[in-house]
Amino acid sequence: MKPVPNLQFTEAEINTLIRYQTKIDNYLRENILKWLREGLTDSAWESHKTRAESDSVGIGSVQKVYQAAYDRYLAEN
Repeated sequence: MKPVPNLQFTEAEINTLIRYQTKIDNYLRENILKWLREGLTDSAWESHKTRAESDSVGIGSVQKVYQAAYDRYLAEN
């Protein structure tokens, strides 16, 4: 298994990561605690995935940043 490379981010990408990191952390903590107390249904999981990828949480935006940085890494190596 290869180690994860040290990815380099553009200034815009760093700003995106900063903007969404707290939102993602808070969203996941809130939901994990809720699921542990109340359980998790299939419909709740689907709703979670949809909201997590939306701009209100931003997992999709963060994933795009990491993918772009990884693609640049592959192009250079």
